[in-house]
Amino acid sequence: MSVDGLDELKRQSIKVSGFYAMSERDDFRSYAERILNCAEHLDFAMQNIQGDLVGFINNVHWCRCPRCPLCQWAKVGKWRAKFFQGLRRLYLENEVNVIFVTLTSRNCCIKGLRDELELMASAFNRLLSSLRRSGVVVGYIKALEVTWSLSQFGDTHPHYHVMFFLSGGRFPRWLLDDMEWSRMWARSLQVDYQPVCKAKFCRSGDLKSILELVKYCVKPSDLSSDPDWLYDLTDQLYKKRSLTVGGIVSQYVKQSMLDRIDCVGRSGDEQNQDGLPASLDWDYIGDRYILNLGVAV
Repeated sequence: MSVDGLDELKRQSIKVSGFYAMSERDDFRSYAERILNCAEHLDFAMQNIQGDLVGFINNVHWCRCPRCPLCQWAKVGKWRAKFFQGLRRLYLENEVNVIFVTLTSRNCCIKGLRDELELMASAFNRLLSSLRRSGVVVGYIKALEVTWSLSQFGDTHPHYHVMFFLSGGRFPRWLLDDMEWSRMWARSLQVDYQPVCKAKFCRSGDLKSILELVKYCVKPSDLSSDPDWLYDLTDQLYKKRSLTVGGIVSQYVKQSMLDRIDCVGRSGDEQNQDGLPASLDWDYIGDRYILNLGVAV
């Protein structure tokens, strides 16, 4: 991510901090202070990789608040690194096909989100059992995304992005049929409406799809849109997993490692990188990071 991208994340973090500071709850006010002080200073090493100057963070204080935009970005980066590493091995050692499926649910009110997520989790287990009985699906990566989206049914739109790993060779063409996924997902949800579903084929060995799958559970722009929605969202998503693996994928990317990154922001095997030292310092007056090349503390 560019410095400009980090600037915007820090601005959104400060806005989220301000929302929490407005609350009368002690835990939210604690979040406010922690998020405000998150990533004020970053030390990193600059390396020339194929003609591009890339920065690797070596030292930074993350606040570890679940809804901090900066900490979300840091966790996503670590998750992606683990998947890039693990899936390279999976593709080398196994013949698999991969499809990317989006499974949606009707909008709900934010105060009912936790109940809706319980229903979706049960529905996904039913769907997975059915797919496994077919003998085609051998693993999956499931990511939860929640967006702020006003409609007649509610202000919150929960949905799954899923990569299904299929046994090698030919696979049934109906697995790329959006309407068939909609019918299967509706049966699994046990609802009387047709949810919108999208399915597409991913070329075997293509790791770019991970960038689309593993991303923010909640967009930073949504976190900083409405304080009351943020308060309820924080409670509704408390201790809820946003990223889950199963089947063959769990042999290469451990769920325990993903959970550790989600909980403490570290995988435990990080190593400092060599390179040109540099640092970023947040300037509250200029509302941006100041880059210092050749300087690290």
